[in-house]
Amino acid sequence: MSSAIEWFLNDAKEGIILEDDCLPAPAFFEYTAAMLDKYRDDERIGIISGTNMAPEVFFKADYGFSKIITCWGWATWLRTWKNYRLIPDLIKRNEVWVKELGFKSLRNIENSFERIHAGDIHTWDYQLLVQQLRAGQLTVVPRYNLVLNIGFDGNGTHFNTAKKPWWAPRYMYNFKGNWLRPVLIENSKCFDSHYLTSSHSAGGKLLRLWIRLQRLVCSEMQKRRKDRVRLG
Repeated sequence: MSSAIEWFLNDAKEGIILEDDCLPAPAFFEYTAAMLDKYRDDERIGIISGTNMAPEVFFKADYGFSKIITCWGWATWLRTWKNYRLIPDLIKRNEVWVKELGFKSLRNIENSFERIHAGDIHTWDYQLLVQQLRAGQLTVVPRYNLVLNIGFDGNGTHFNTAKKPWWAPRYMYNFKGNWLRPVLIENSKCFDSHYLTSSHSAGGKLLRLWIRLQRLVCSEMQKRRKDRVRLG
């Protein structure tokens, strides 16, 4: 996968990456095109995600920023990918960004890096995550989810399970945001906390349960939106 992305970006310089189990809403393309243009030369931004992994956390604007990447329908520039390394340096506990992650999240990432170096797993997204954390870059995130991962039938690219995990977005929206509105560039600490707790095993069981309940209520409310994309 990483070699295909490298080939693509070396040729196109910027663009959208969609794997076969990621289904985008029509608005995803307008959103990524606007963000690619808007932040093309802004080194503070690493990638643009079409997936919102913490829908219960609301941004004040139509999009916000996170320190954590999500690669279920995303876009980026060659300037970001040129720093990518398939076998990066192992994580050191004295790195600045390490202090900002919970212990469980850090251990998960460290374990993945150790397995990558040992040749036990073949993945590319953990490397991009740590690259962005080391560079202090941010991910653009839409206020409402624009991509749905449909690869939970046991044959998906990302998961070999037939059961969708509770933290994976269940709905997507053809959300026509005001993408040109000026937005303060800083990560949402609340979004990052919820994302890491739910998807990267940070926090304790009670916190995870609380976030799960919030997400359930939020999903029930948002599924009534008129711009929700209905499948089938």
